[in-house]
Amino acid sequence: MNQISIDMTNTHSRLDLNQTISLSVESNNLEGSSIVVGVSGGPDSMALLHSLNSIKQKYNLSIFGGHLNHGIRPIDADNDQQFVEKIFKKMGIPFLSKKIDLKNNYKHQYTSLENIARIERHNFLFDAASHFNANFVALGHHLDDQAETIMLHIIRGSGLDGIKGMSEISNRKINDKEINIFRPFLAISHQNILKYLCAQNINFQTDSSNYSTKYRRNSIRHFLFPKLETYNPEIKKSLYRLSELVKNDLNFLEEFSINEFNSISEVNQSQITLEINKLLELPDSILFRVIKHSLSLLTDHKQDIEMIHIKMVVNLIKGETGKKIQLPKSLTVSKQYNHLIISTVDKPIYLLPKIDKLFSINVPGTTFIDKWKITTTAQKNILIHDKTQNNDDLVKYISKQNHLYVRKRKKGDKFIPSGMTHHKKIQDFMVDEKIPQQYRDRIPLLVNEKDEILWVVGWRTSETAKLNHHQEGLKINFKLLSI
Repeated sequence: MNQISIDMTNTHSRLDLNQTISLSVESNNLEGSSIVVGVSGGPDSMALLHSLNSIKQKYNLSIFGGHLNHGIRPIDADNDQQFVEKIFKKMGIPFLSKKIDLKNNYKHQYTSLENIARIERHNFLFDAASHFNANFVALGHHLDDQAETIMLHIIRGSGLDGIKGMSEISNRKINDKEINIFRPFLAISHQNILKYLCAQNINFQTDSSNYSTKYRRNSIRHFLFPKLETYNPEIKKSLYRLSELVKNDLNFLEEFSINEFNSISEVNQSQITLEINKLLELPDSILFRVIKHSLSLLTDHKQDIEMIHIKMVVNLIKGETGKKIQLPKSLTVSKQYNHLIISTVDKPIYLLPKIDKLFSINVPGTTFIDKWKITTTAQKNILIHDKTQNNDDLVKYISKQNHLYVRKRKKGDKFIPSGMTHHKKIQDFMVDEKIPQQYRDRIPLLVNEKDEILWVVGWRTSETAKLNHHQEGLKINFKLLSI
């Protein structure tokens, strides 16, 4: 069962492990939390289970267990499951376990078995957390795992997000399920974990697949790192320090980028609109992060957003208006004049509600049309007011009218924009005003009983609605309620 050689020359490290996990619980304010521990039966997860269980009373922790049998190694995997279930029962820890046939269920998938196993493991542990109403899933990733992860990302040509590696506390969302992941062993070496297990007489299982070099991570572990250690015996610790330095820089870049995003974006359910001229003012490092943040907000599959997709969006920003690109996970990005619009294909949304027929407006009074609240008030001796409008309130003063209506545009519509002397087609007006095409049928048109356009709401009134000083007229207030 335990056939791993252990260097016990530094036995005090077994004490460091419990101390490290206690400090981790305290620094992350996990006191009183409910935690599902993912336990494979291997040394790392067994050490995690026992160390968390040993401090649960001190920190008022509720500990639960989770074990997924992938079925990749049929006999060994079944033995692992029996071993782990026996441990859970012996320790009095409530648990969930599950067996799947990963090879046969996913033989037509175009990704590695290793990656599918990871996804299935996370899905299972998220289900276990939901079952036990837990706040966290705890995983036994350690210093060696962190170094291997960083090296894998470096080999792939990753940016800072890859070089930072794993975080002690992180948040994952898969298929609308969201959970916090707790990795308290990232600063602890695998060797020190083995010392802890030996000192505590804790049994564990060994996974023969960990020695198979057909998996890239194992090849890095068994071939690359021994070579690198001839140049720097502390290479794994060095990569860990690199990770911590990168995280500090990333925290600043992320905070700065989100502030920029908030200042130039309009977020509405499953659509995000960004100002292109403001995007182009940003340094590339910030621009890329703003775009990535925008795409991430509209998908649960953040890992599928790659640099090539971000560069596609940057090229779109610098290209012709009216262009559109399709990204993975039903994301569509289009350029409409000075606006970059990111939305989901299956849930299109526009900033204005539909107006699909002719509506009569109470004069005076209040009328509700979908999310529009329209108030008309009779006014005497009106002084010409400056145009007042923002995203919620649109106010105009127009000449007195007995009957008012609201409709959308129709073919052949034209009006005389205020300040002009000749008619202009509504289509041409909207193009000149750079109104995105998908919004044009949603812009309310205020018309009189002769069907003359008095106001393209939010843009221009017509000469027909012109009001002189001290003339009796109407104050009209369009208020867009929350969508």
